[in-house]
Amino acid sequence: MTKTINRRTLCAGLLTSAVAIPSLSSAASDWPSRPLRVIIPFAPGGATDTAARIVGQELAKELGQPVVIDNRPGGNNLVAARALLAAKDDYTIMAAGADALSIVPLLYDAPYKVDRDLTFIASMMTAPYMLVARGDFPASNFEEFIARVRTDGAKLNYGSFGVGSVTHHATELILNQNGAKATMIPYPAGTGPAVQALVAKQIDFILADVPGSLQFVRSGQLRAYAWTGHGLKGVLPDLPTMAKAGLPNYFFDPYVGFIAPAGLPAPVVEKLSVALKKVLSMESVRKDFETRGVVASYLPGSGLREQALTMAQQMEKVIKDNNISVK
Repeated sequence: MTKTINRRTLCAGLLTSAVAIPSLSSAASDWPSRPLRVIIPFAPGGATDTAARIVGQELAKELGQPVVIDNRPGGNNLVAARALLAAKDDYTIMAAGADALSIVPLLYDAPYKVDRDLTFIASMMTAPYMLVARGDFPASNFEEFIARVRTDGAKLNYGSFGVGSVTHHATELILNQNGAKATMIPYPAGTGPAVQALVAKQIDFILADVPGSLQFVRSGQLRAYAWTGHGLKGVLPDLPTMAKAGLPNYFFDPYVGFIAPAGLPAPVVEKLSVALKKVLSMESVRKDFETRGVVASYLPGSGLREQALTMAQQMEKVIKDNNISVK
């Protein structure tokens, strides 16, 4: 049965987690004195993993300590979330997006409550997806793709990160706006395995991030039809947005930011936020992001909290409209 959430409760909870001032540690002024661990809820190679590695290289210079990437894919971010919550050392953070912050709390009995167990540090990026299909899919543009899905959707399979994941919801939005249906096949480890399945023609289409799919689009092994959000002219200049390609009311630009367990000392949060702001303003980082299909986007913890709330409202409607639930 779908788990519902009261808007007032979610808003109050997110606000509490964003502004709560934890007790200060005497060691906070000396932080960091050892490496920082960044947990990634996906397998290597996707947008979140790639961007976090770019940021981690520069963040290590700013902090004067190594930044270690720790990939913990699976379970709609719950594997990564459990690893985060198990850390009580002020040296573990997680790159979290709409899955962990806006969807999982609506659908699952998650091992955390946003208003009690998390600290918002800063946003890192937005990452529009591309709608891509197997290379021999019988459609040359987005309009033809939609026509084919409307006609043959019952025979088609699409990949997502799992039931209730951000790619599940975003794909259902496309199908709903076109009166179409297709069968979802879960790939909980993220973009990499889903793209490999698509290249192998085991499924028909997916919403994919650029780092995991661009090389296959350029080689002709996959066909790209449209961006879900803002178009990235520096990547595929001729690829339209869905709004321009025929879905004027469709816009989906997923966010990713950094969170930590509740109780992270305020001076540590501030030091991390300031360092991240500096890193994300670097021209080299912004250009590197763009060539990989993501957009550097710094907001403080309060801004990340607002992104989570806004996306949660949108996703709750999708859940209700499609009777999405987890057993």
